[in-house]
Amino acid sequence: MADARRMAALVVACVLSCAPAIAQEALKSQMDVPKPLEKSDAPNAFRVLFIGDSITLHGTSAKLAAKLGWDHVAGMAASGEARDYAHVFSGLLQGALPDRSVELYFHTYGGSGTVAQRLSAIDVVRPVEPHLVVIQLGEHEKDRSGLDKLRADLAALVTTFNAQNPPPSVICAGPWSPPPASGKSSYDGWAGEVETAMREVCAQKNIPFISVRNLAEDPACSGWGKSDGVKWHPNDKGHEGYARKYFTAWQLHQANIINDK
Repeated sequence: MADARRMAALVVACVLSCAPAIAQEALKSQMDVPKPLEKSDAPNAFRVLFIGDSITLHGTSAKLAAKLGWDHVAGMAASGEARDYAHVFSGLLQGALPDRSVELYFHTYGGSGTVAQRLSAIDVVRPVEPHLVVIQLGEHEKDRSGLDKLRADLAALVTTFNAQNPPPSVICAGPWSPPPASGKSSYDGWAGEVETAMREVCAQKNIPFISVRNLAEDPACSGWGKSDGVKWHPNDKGHEGYARKYFTAWQLHQANIINDK
């Protein structure tokens, strides 16, 4: 009887400790939107390839709109395409590159939004020959797959265009993970381990890395939408925060390139 009670207590403890992670996972959604990838021939083009998950681009359907209240194509949960981080960031780039034509391309192939899945379909987007690669991933990584696999996959992803002549610049962001209802930071758990692993890989490969932890933990940066699944994602303010972080990282990277010459 005592053993049975101890076992029951362990089960309850596990359920309670795992509940926030399970709840967080249930809020994540991904609907890829295949986008045309024909490379522009414009001589002044500045091609930006966005590799991400639902925060970068999320599709919709009648079923999804009924289930989640998400009825447009954009980075979830931006109120419209023009307000998502990819388009806000591209607008900032365009202002900094008045003699270039900034063009957006999206890697929306390979299943859902893990690093491994995006890497598995990378050949689909090689013809873009990007000048800049913007990576937004980490939310869909599973602890059962382990950090070693994440490190290996991310190292391959951030260097996958190195053979291109010239190779593009690459910027990478860590995972978005708002706190659960308990209020405890998600970054004290798996999200923090993922962020640390991603940061370490980027440092090894000399890739600019940005953390969005301060945005994810700011209640003003999420909560838009009609369902918990949408509300979990960054709202317009959160997306603008992403865009400005990427833009600052790009500016610093460009300055370093100039100083190294």
